[in-house]
Amino acid sequence: MNILQLLCFEEAIKILEFLSRTIYHDTMLMFELGKHRDSHMGAQAIHLAAATGNRFIIDLLIDRYGADPREKTSFQQTVIHCAAQRYEGVLSIFIFHRMHKVGVRLPDSKGASALHFACVNMLIQNV
Repeated sequence: MNILQLLCFEEAIKILEFLSRTIYHDTMLMFELGKHRDSHMGAQAIHLAAATGNRFIIDLLIDRYGADPREKTSFQQTVIHCAAQRYEGVLSIFIFHRMHKVGVRLPDSKGASALHFACVNMLIQNV
């Protein structure tokens, strides 16, 4: 996990804003931070932000860090798979499906859709 992923996971907005201002002119570094995959699941910062449902962070990742909402983890999970696993992710489902046209029915590497994750986690609002 890199610093950007940690800040997204923890929703540390003030620190994320500070980091973004500090490295604003180093676009290559921002791009590298945004594209970095963790060694556990191959998730990027956008996947962690999707689970939080924080629109500010999602927009910042896409606009400044070059995050691609269509990227998948090593297990072929989309940002909507990640969002469906947490209560806070309900807004992300709408953002990524409506604004970025990420499919809600896409299967992961085991054939599970985001609906499966929402049901397993008993998150009726994410269904």
